Order: sequence, then C-alpha cells, then structure tokens
Amino acid sequence: MKNLTFIDKELEKFNVTDSAIAKLNADYSMLTIQGIDDVAGYDAVRTARIVVKGYRVEVEKKRKELIADALDFNRAISKEAKRITDLFTPLESFLSSQENAYKEEKEKIKQAELEAKQARYHLRSMELSALGYSAQDISNFAVSFENYQHTYSFYKVSTDSDHDFNLVIETVKPHFNAWQEYEKLSLEKIAAAAAAQDEAMRINKEKIEAQLQALQDERVRLDAIAREQEAKEDELKAERDAIDKAKWQKEQQVIAKKEAEEAVKAKTLLDEKMKEEKRLRDVKKEDARLARLPDKAKLEIYFDFLFSQSSPDVKSCEASKVLNKFLSELNILLGYFKQDINTI
Repeated sequence: MKNLTFIDKELEKFNVTDSAIAKLNADYSMLTIQGIDDVAGYDAVRTARIVVKGYRVEVEKKRKELIADALDFNRAISKEAKRITDLFTPLESFLSSQENAYKEEKEKIKQAELEAKQARYHLRSMELSALGYSAQDISNFAVSFENYQHTYSFYKVSTDSDHDFNLVIETVKPHFNAWQEYEKLSLEKIAAAAAAQDEAMRINKEKIEAQLQALQDERVRLDAIAREQEAKEDELKAERDAIDKAKWQKEQQVIAKKEAEEAVKAKTLLDEKMKEEKRLRDVKKEDARLARLPDKAKLEIYFDFLFSQSSPDVKSCEASKVLNKFLSELNILLGYFKQDINTI
C-alpha cells in the first residue's frame, strides 16, 4: 500500500467519506412536503436537515481544529523574522556608512598617489625635455647628440627611483652640455637652463615630499577613525541591548492591551448574538401562532393589513386621479371580500 503523506493522514481526520455523503443524498434528496397539512413530511425534512447540518458543523469544527496550529506557527515565524530584521537594520546601516567612509578615504589616498605619480612623470618629462629628450614613439623618450644616443621608456620615467632617474640625468647631462657648447650657446642661456632645471627639480622634490607627508598624515587620521569606530561599535552594542529590553517590555504591554480589547469585543459579539437569537425565537413563535389560526382569522389579518397601508404622496393631478380611482375600487373590492369572509 502506498505510504500516506502527512496531509493525507490529516485529511482522514474529517471522518466523512464521499460514499457517506452520497448515501445522505440518496436518503434525503427526494424528501418533500406536500402542502401545509403534511406534518409528517415536514418532520421528516426537518429531521434530515438537522442531520446534514450536524455533519457540516462537525466538518467545519474539525477544519478549524486542524489549521489552528499552522496559523499560529506561521504568524509566530513571520513576527519573529520581522522583529529580528528590524533589529539588524540600524546596525547594518551604521556599519555600511562606516565601511563606505573607509572606502572613500582609501580611494582618496589611491587618487593622491596616482596624482603624485602623474606629477612626478610630468616633472621628469620636463627635465628630460630640458636635456633634449623627445617622444620617439608611443612608449619611449629618446635623445640623440653627435656622439651619443639614449632611449628612456615612459614606464621607467614614472617608476624609477629618484636615485636611478638622477643617474640617467647625470649621464646625459655632460653630453647635453657638450652639445650646447657645440651649438655655441651663450653662457647666459646655459645658466638659465641650469637654473630652470634646478628649480624644477627643487619644486618636484618639495611637491613629492609634501605628498608623502600628506599620505603619512592621512594614515594617522585613518588609524584614529578606526579606533573611534571601534569605540562607537561598543557603545552601539550597549544601546542595542537597552533597546531590546525596552522593546520587549513595550511588546508585553501591547499584548496585554490587545487581549483586553479582544475580551471586550468578544463580550459585545456575544451580547449581539444573544439579542439576535431572542429576536429570531420571537419571530418563530409569532409565525407558529399565526400558522395555528383558522383560515378566517388569517384572511381577516391579511385584509386588515391591506387596509392599514398608507397611500403614496403624489404631486400631479393625473397621478392623484389614478390613485384615488384605485383606492376607491380597492375599498369596494375589499368590502366584498370581507362579506365573503363572514360566510366562512
């Protein structure tokens, strides 16, 4: 036999089979009441209805019983998940802001280093240009004097240490000076070029030193931020613990208030239900009393009801004529009916 699933086993608890329902249909679907005097037919129909209602009420009761635990479980899981998520959100937002601030600072340092590298490349390019270097192709500087040629890659210009770069400069400088002599440049021009070169080197050195100092200062500042963040995280944890306690107390107050409100609501619903049941019992008693009256009394009550109805309020003359004619003929007709009633 195929194993039953948990759901199949739970469904079996309804304990009402399709065959049982089919039998009820077969037994009761043909029952009818043959007129007002068919008391036996009425009793049979009423008894059958009570039996069917009993089955239906039992099924509904079993349904509520089976789903009660599932509904409570789902509500508890959803409530707890939302509560925990709400507790994480402020901390996650705070940590994200700290993380973003740290990343921004690192990006600033990276950008500063890149700018320093670009500045160093630019200043060195100027120094090389001052010594006669020019771009040979897409990746190299080159210089050529009468008896001297030298190629210097763009990459090495930006990555060589100051010592290695100065060696290149010092190597090229004599050839450059000789070339200047060879070109018979004036001593004033040579002095101006040298002064410009020295000034450029000085400016370059000062700028690099300033950038290095700025990087050092930034590292110190980031260390201070990290220590401050750690202190804030400890403080946040203490605040979160206090918030958790206060929130639990508030939830307990809300639960107590809700239970009190539900108790009041349940009492109100019970009172309304009892009033409605009393009204239905009174109506049922009155219907039973009228049903026991003789036919003559029933007709007299019916015609008294017709006589007691007020006529509508009409405005136009045409409508008034039609209404008056109808009421006149109705009074005559009802008078005839009352005479006939007296013969019963």
